[in-house]
Amino acid sequence: METPQQPPVSRELNDASQHRIDDAEGIDSRYDETGHTHSSISREEAARAIDDLFREALRKRGNEFFPELFRLLERCRNYSVFNLGLAYLQRPGAAAIATKKRWGELDRKVKTDAIPIIILRPFGPVMTVFEVSDTEGQPLRGDEIFDPFSTSGELVAVRLENLVNNAKAKDEIETRFVSLGYLLAGDVRPAHLSVGGITFWPESNADEEPSYRVRVSESLDTAARFAVLAHELAHVYCGHLGAHGRVWWPDRVHALSHGQREFEAEAAAHIVLLRQGLRKKSAEYLSRLISESDLEAISLDAILQAANRIEGHAKKAPILNAGER
Repeated sequence: METPQQPPVSRELNDASQHRIDDAEGIDSRYDETGHTHSSISREEAARAIDDLFREALRKRGNEFFPELFRLLERCRNYSVFNLGLAYLQRPGAAAIATKKRWGELDRKVKTDAIPIIILRPFGPVMTVFEVSDTEGQPLRGDEIFDPFSTSGELVAVRLENLVNNAKAKDEIETRFVSLGYLLAGDVRPAHLSVGGITFWPESNADEEPSYRVRVSESLDTAARFAVLAHELAHVYCGHLGAHGRVWWPDRVHALSHGQREFEAEAAAHIVLLRQGLRKKSAEYLSRLISESDLEAISLDAILQAANRIEGHAKKAPILNAGER
């Protein structure tokens, strides 16, 4: 049972800017969680490679690793979560990335000795981008490296609905907003488990039996509901509740401590919220969950994959059957 107490959530808009850094990938682009479609290596081999790079970068950057990664993920929102993770692992401390063409549009030239960063191309093998320190030319003033982005209350509500519906349709995860105690914002369990001898919720359609069930407190506002649901779904997608026979996530039930599981889920949710234009007070919460020495056991691949999937579900309206419309 994963029942984290969620920190307060508030919405803040990013400052508007005149320059967009990230243009090459398109907002709906994402890494295919089922494996590398353009490579012969297995999903497990790819995950191990990512996590080996993560541990090497962690030894170099220490406590700065995750704050720097979060800032990059927030700035360059047109690149997928997974691609930005790949970029950061190749260039720890990266502030912003873009294609050579895009840097030229910003009156900056890629240096002749610059080392390209390799990321996955949508519907193709790979592409190259460059970090801001690889360029020279007109200065970028302050927040102009940030992607201008605002999220209205209406948009958050739509994305919450998308997330609920896609998680159910694609991953067999059912969500309900119910009355919970003050100290419980939400939780998630495999559908067959009960709480104190009482089923997770009484009524159920046997023809549409889910594999997992999420409860979220109905007393929360829309932004807080989105944050809690993202956290609970991250537990599932990181494999904290076991593998799913028909979907992609692995079984990592016994791989981590409670604190490590909470760190992975909260880090994935934090990434999603930042990229939705929502600010969640997660930094202190994350630092309390786990010490730097314990980070060696964390899977950055699992965090990126979970955040990628949650973000994709939130952005895309589900395709409903005729009877569901």
